[in-house]
Amino acid sequence: MLVAEAAATNLEGCTTGLDTEDIKNRDPEEAFEDFSSDDSLPDKNYVPSSSEQDYNESSEDDLLNSSDTEDVGDTDDASNSEANRKNASSLFDNSVWHNVEKYQLPFNVCNELFTAILDENIKKEPLEIYRLFLTDELVEFIVVETNRFAKQCILSSSRKSRLKSWTDTNKEEILHFFSVVMVMGLNQLPTINSYWSKDSIFKNEFIANTMTRDRFLLLFRCIHFCNNEDPLLDVTDPNTMTRDRFLLLFRCIHFCNNEDPLLDVTDRLYKIRKPIEMLNKNFQTVLKPGKILVIDESIIPFRGWLKFRQYIPNKSHNNGIKIYKLCTVNGYTYNTIIYTGRNDKTPEQSHSETIVHQLLKSVESKEGHSGRNDKTPEQSHSETIVHQLLKSVESKEGHYLYGDKFYSSLPLAKSLFEQKIVYCGALRSNRKEIPISFTNKIKRGEVYGQQNDCVKIIKWVDKRSVLMLTTDPLHTTDLVPTGKRSRKGDLISIPSCVQDYNKAKKGVDFSDQMSSYHTILRRGLKWYRKVMFELFFGTCTVNAWIIYNHISNTKVSITEFRISLAKQLAKVSTKTSEPTRKRSIHTFIKPTGSGRKKRKMCQGCYQNLRLTSNSREANKKVSKVTSYCSSCPGMPGMCLTCFNKIHQA
Repeated sequence: MLVAEAAATNLEGCTTGLDTEDIKNRDPEEAFEDFSSDDSLPDKNYVPSSSEQDYNESSEDDLLNSSDTEDVGDTDDASNSEANRKNASSLFDNSVWHNVEKYQLPFNVCNELFTAILDENIKKEPLEIYRLFLTDELVEFIVVETNRFAKQCILSSSRKSRLKSWTDTNKEEILHFFSVVMVMGLNQLPTINSYWSKDSIFKNEFIANTMTRDRFLLLFRCIHFCNNEDPLLDVTDPNTMTRDRFLLLFRCIHFCNNEDPLLDVTDRLYKIRKPIEMLNKNFQTVLKPGKILVIDESIIPFRGWLKFRQYIPNKSHNNGIKIYKLCTVNGYTYNTIIYTGRNDKTPEQSHSETIVHQLLKSVESKEGHSGRNDKTPEQSHSETIVHQLLKSVESKEGHYLYGDKFYSSLPLAKSLFEQKIVYCGALRSNRKEIPISFTNKIKRGEVYGQQNDCVKIIKWVDKRSVLMLTTDPLHTTDLVPTGKRSRKGDLISIPSCVQDYNKAKKGVDFSDQMSSYHTILRRGLKWYRKVMFELFFGTCTVNAWIIYNHISNTKVSITEFRISLAKQLAKVSTKTSEPTRKRSIHTFIKPTGSGRKKRKMCQGCYQNLRLTSNSREANKKVSKVTSYCSSCPGMPGMCLTCFNKIHQA
């Protein structure tokens, strides 16, 4: 939800190349699982500490309708504001605050458009665009670390563990694994085993012909992310995958080398630090972001025990891992930062300022962009995060950055303007340096504003009091029409800063909405795999979809894009006919002659007995035979009747 219905006019210098309104108005599909849980014990009584609550105050998307919006005329807010002003270091001279007016920017405005940086020979196919983010280097890195981690698991596993059947994976199989996971998000079933069920209600031929259940689960268990130092190993048959192979991959997929002596275990993201850095680099290589940038946070659902798990009441998933995003106005994620707690915060910095500085670090040329390179004692945490996120932007001069109440502060707006970046965002009424005149109540529909040098504070009352912070020279206290009418038929008018803020905030909201469709997050995922799967199958897919629609003459929905991408990843034909499997020749062997013969229980008879009795009774009743199938894995014992029944056409 937005502050008010924004007008249809585009912001100056910003073109998305996408018609997203129809897509945004679609109802998202219901979630597949209770995503606020994982393999850890759920902690439904989790209550954040007071220190965590300081970090968890997140601004609302709808400044008018959200209960989190402060009324700057309230007594409590006024007293808090006055206390903050007394304790604040004086960055602004209260004697020079004056009425809001237009002025000329002392630097050039960024005229860059949203531009994809692609090779001229690239095919306009979903897979080709997706592989711009999931590069060969990244896939090979996952292969190496997954194979290494699987070997470590085998050494510590029991004799009968499924891991004993592990064979090294390769790049093609990892892509097949990604395809299967993507299809699971499109076609959601109660359990993983259901996808390989012989029941016609659940049976999925696409997945069954791509990878077996057991192999998938092994990969899922062992997939790992970290340093790639060992040579890659190949799988003998990468084009098909059995159920056992799927379970193995599902279990073993991993993202780091736990035995690396150079591994910094003090880094809470050491298991996934390298792939996150590789993805962020790929995000920034493929696209020029354009004039308008938006900063906000998202939540990856997680209810297990985790030191930096966040509790944010006004989020749809209020428990989870917080990720800060720097996005374009059309939803492309340009840079990300995973929040891991206060360990990187200086005593004088607030969390929000640190986040701002970190996000802005991706900007190479700092002129005209917000954010300082390094944290100083005067910087808050949110300000630092903004600067770190912006470091990824190549040319910063003249960009417009939009943020919510969590990030907005007068020192941040001033420091960004000094670096030639214009800032606009909602503002908390108890922030430092706000003039005391803003504690006075005004009537509904009225606008009050004050300006100090380049910084403007504008207060507007509609259903609730709204406080905005801006350094845009064109923002004034004048109301502009939105082109829409109220229930009484009156023309709706709002301040221009509110209107621009609403339009820009669609970026992060749109990115989160598209990522939530066909999510693959489910119960049983460890936290670091949950983060990486959200980035691989959520953020990467949405970014690839936005680029595809931007360069393609034909626009497709996010669902159509995922279907096409999954098929291309698995290299499965799009024909409607059912794929055929390669049949192997099974041989019935019955030892003859003298000598001791090993007897095994008949697998077919055992399975029949298990339908009516438990395993202990079946073990007692099942017949023991010396005959077996020489082609089946493990050469199981079988009588002739069961052999013919199991291997019949």
